[in-house]
Amino acid sequence: MARNRNDYTVRENKQTQRLQEKLWDVTYGGKALVTSQLKERAQDIANELNKNPYYLDFLTYQGKGSVRKTQKV
Repeated sequence: MARNRNDYTVRENKQTQRLQEKLWDVTYGGKALVTSQLKERAQDIANELNKNPYYLDFLTYQGKGSVRKTQKV
């Protein structure tokens, strides 16, 4: 059985220019991987990444650097 990791953490995004809402980053090694509007959703993603580091591999890049989700998250 794979060990449960704790490398992926959630922190508040301090670099945002938005005044009306907070953003949350899922980080690994101090670098933001995913940004979410909901802290609960960011924590869910971090928990899944701690179980399986390849959790986000379903993302595909299409055209001018945009990212399209091929699977509902």
